[in-house]
Amino acid sequence: MRRLGGILSLSLAALAACYPGHLPPGDPVGALGFAVRPGAVQHPAPQASSSAYGGRLTLVPAGGCVLGFLRYPDGNGGHIPPTWLGTDGCTRLVLDQVPNQVPEQAAFAVVAAVPGPDGSLIGLGPWFSRRDRSGAVVRLFQPGSGWWARALVRAGRNLVGVGVRDNPGGKAQPVAWVSGDEGRTAHEIELPRDRPAYWEPHAIAAEGDRVLVAGSAGSGARVWASEDAGETWTVSEVPVRASDVVVTTVLRTGGKWLLAGLSAAGPLIVTGEPGNWQLQDHATLGDGRISGGTLDKAGKPVLVGEYAERDRLGSSRTCSVVWTLDATGWQRGELGCPEDPVSAALRLPDGRVLLASRRDLWIRP
Repeated sequence: MRRLGGILSLSLAALAACYPGHLPPGDPVGALGFAVRPGAVQHPAPQASSSAYGGRLTLVPAGGCVLGFLRYPDGNGGHIPPTWLGTDGCTRLVLDQVPNQVPEQAAFAVVAAVPGPDGSLIGLGPWFSRRDRSGAVVRLFQPGSGWWARALVRAGRNLVGVGVRDNPGGKAQPVAWVSGDEGRTAHEIELPRDRPAYWEPHAIAAEGDRVLVAGSAGSGARVWASEDAGETWTVSEVPVRASDVVVTTVLRTGGKWLLAGLSAAGPLIVTGEPGNWQLQDHATLGDGRISGGTLDKAGKPVLVGEYAERDRLGSSRTCSVVWTLDATGWQRGELGCPEDPVSAALRLPDGRVLLASRRDLWIRP
């Protein structure tokens, strides 16, 4: 189970490795109103790069700006993931150095986080944890061994995390952990399955007490829906007729749910409600795979992802792309082919949209 989960959560930057040879990286560029700020993300020391600089950057609102952290490799405590603080009007991310704490005490080792009370952040990784405004991290509830978190959201009065748990015999069970006290305690709920398969949740979103979780298993996709902040669930099929389906993003926009991700056919966007889904034509989106997204100040989706650029000799490199939605439909913008592809998107408190890689930022008013 751990091996399959690790494969599905690998960085899409590995896409270029599917092709022989590698083109040298290029420069980041702006598109669709996004102005690029090259090198605006402080890079760790070279000697730390191989151990402490793996994974995909994730952003969460914090202190009127943003906190960035790397998704912690599930089941592997071999390195301390760095965190970044937004500064200079959220136009730079600088490495967070917590005074008088050893790295293990300051590490926000989570796969997802949400704003908590009093300026804190509540995260879910190997355990629920809280990061206060000083940067100190306190471990909270730990569900136990043999489970791997995938996503976290605040739904009404609860925190709802989802992931998978090993059952006897090596069978994986999709589960939710629901906490009504900011992660100090939580109870586990098994997510229903409508047929046998390795259904693994990947993405989550909420609107009030309504929660939607998306997962996949090879050529199929499923959603789990809750109307009571994660206490009870239903499961239904998403009719996607493609292979290698992975849903990476769930958003609530325009009174509908939006599911986005990737398949063997290309970028995947599905909108609607459980039992009534509409699949976006791949041809209107171009090449690539969607890895994340957010909503802009008008409530319109902004999606980010990658594609492999290849030359006639078969060499390749990973390039970044952004998709936005306007009155005429989906618009695609090329963000260049920098050393680190874009992997995170977030709407800032002032309404700007921030895109980030592990080296560069893109900002749109």
